[in-house]
Amino acid sequence: MKTKEVFDLAIKMGIESDFREVEGVKKFLKKKKEKYEKLSPEKKEYFDINSLENPYLDSRVLNISEDKEIKKILVGIDIGPAEILMAKEIGDIDLIVSHHPTGKALAHLADVMDLQCDVLNKYGVPINIAEGLMKERISEVARGVNGINHQRTVDAARIMQFNLMNCHTPCDNLAAKFLKEKINEKKEVAVVRETEGEVKPIVEINCPECKNDKAYFWTMQTRSSDESETKFYKCTKCKYTWRDYR
Repeated sequence: MKTKEVFDLAIKMGIESDFREVEGVKKFLKKKKEKYEKLSPEKKEYFDINSLENPYLDSRVLNISEDKEIKKILVGIDIGPAEILMAKEIGDIDLIVSHHPTGKALAHLADVMDLQCDVLNKYGVPINIAEGLMKERISEVARGVNGINHQRTVDAARIMQFNLMNCHTPCDNLAAKFLKEKINEKKEVAVVRETEGEVKPIVEINCPECKNDKAYFWTMQTRSSDESETKFYKCTKCKYTWRDYR
C-alpha cells in the first residue's frame, strides 16, 4: 500500500465506524456537493474539493515526498519537527502518521466539531439546543488554531523528504465504536439471593472444609464502629460459613 491507499483505508474505516452510519455520512457529503454546485465560479476556485469526498477534514495526506510502498511507519499522538528529526535518526521510515491534526487538517479542526452537535442530538438533545451549546466552543477552537503555525511540521517533513499524514476523527470513531461494544457486552454475574433479600457476590477463595474455590461474600460490622468490618464467606458447595477479621 502507498500513502494515499493507507489514508483512504483509514477514512473508509472511520465512515464504517461513524455513529451516523454509512448512509448518514453519504447524506452529509451529498449536502456538501449541493452547496458546492451552487457556488459562483470565483468561489469554487477557493473551495476545498477534498471535502466532497472526505467527511473528516481534520484528517489529511499532508505531504508525499516519494509515492512508494509503505513498509515502515512512525506513528504518534502528536507529531512535530522533533519527531520528524527522530524519524530521520531511526532511518527507513516510509510514512509518518500523526493522530492530532497538523497543517491544513489543523486549520479545519473547528469545522469537524459540528459532528458533536449530531452526537448530542442522537442522545436526545434537540439539534437547535445542541448547536447553541457547541457554537461557543467551536468558535473558541477556531480562534485558538488561527494563531498557530500550521505548516511548521508539514514543512519539516517536506524538507527532510518524509511522507506525512494525520488521522484524527476516523481514529476517534474507531475508539468510540470499540468502547461502545465493550460496554454493551453482556456478562453473567453469579449472585445468590438470601431470604432477607440481600444479593451477595461470589469470590474466589478456598473453603477450609471442602477446599472448593468459590464462596459467597459479604461484610458486617460486628465490632466497635472504629474498627473494620468483618468479612464473611459461605462456600458455594458445602455451605460452610466462616469469617475473616483482617
